[in-house]
Amino acid sequence: MNKTDELHGNYTLTPHAQRAAQRRGITQQIVQCVLYNADVRNHRGEGKMSFAISKKK
Repeated sequence: MNKTDELHGNYTLTPHAQRAAQRRGITQQIVQCVLYNADVRNHRGEGKMSFAISKKK
């Protein structure tokens, strides 16, 4: 198992992220897809990270 697989199966969304996803109609499957394909990762403090897929990817 590599680091991406570990992140893909072991995460929790912050309450803010949960509300934002719900407002935007983002499903759990989409969240998992972003986590799996993310090539942009930023530390946000207090053990939190943000994940994104770049336009290039």
